[in-house]
Amino acid sequence: MELILLLCGCDKSSQAKDIELAKELARQQHQEDKVALKTFDYDEAESLTGTEDIFFFLEAEPEDNQPSYLPGAIAIVVKARGGVDSLSRETDIPASDLSLASVDSESGASWNPRIMQAYRPAQSSTGKVA
Repeated sequence: MELILLLCGCDKSSQAKDIELAKELARQQHQEDKVALKTFDYDEAESLTGTEDIFFFLEAEPEDNQPSYLPGAIAIVVKARGGVDSLSRETDIPASDLSLASVDSESGASWNPRIMQAYRPAQSSTGKVA
């Protein structure tokens, strides 16, 4: 038997602590039930392979509206696009502003709409995303 747990739903401010807690719980379960233990790291940036992926990733709002969400999300997009300089060229947002947006909630909130506009999917003649 194989049990796979996908952990999600936490915010960036507690992510590292939450992951360590989950791993410790898995280790305890492994010791108690002799269940095989494998852990895998997941990098959100690796799943953002296209511009539409980025748009919809930034458009998604966390259920609990954590202010720490947006800077973390922008930091993931920066990583997915190959760094601040690359994202700056693609969005015409100064690299220094993108660096600040990836760590500061107010700055992130002001730049997020512009980043989203740069990656907005093309509209079809019916007004739906193509």
